[in-house]
Amino acid sequence: MEQQEKQKYINDTIIEKGYNPEDLSNFITRLKGVSIEALSLKELQICIEQFKTEQLTLSLQLVNKRRDKKATPFEVLYSDCEYDVITGIQPETKLMELEKEKKKMVDKNFYKRKIMIG
Repeated sequence: MEQQEKQKYINDTIIEKGYNPEDLSNFITRLKGVSIEALSLKELQICIEQFKTEQLTLSLQLVNKRRDKKATPFEVLYSDCEYDVITGIQPETKLMELEKEKKKMVDKNFYKRKIMIG
């Protein structure tokens, strides 16, 4: 039963949100040294939040790098930042969205820690 719950959670929070499930698997292996199957649902939920935070940070770093340097057509076509090629959203707009999302996650994690501590 827990395996089905974990699969549904992965589907809802990773696959449907456009994250690569293979990247999640690699992240968990790197972080915990075990596969997804070895984690409890609660551990998986924590790892997924950490994964999303890391993905947002990496995206922000890439956007900032691209903002500082004019991208060549090759970099635009083959970069990890598919949003400006596929959706047409400008990197500055995406940066603002990513910064807002990161702030929400940081605030959410701060609130969780505050509840656990206090």
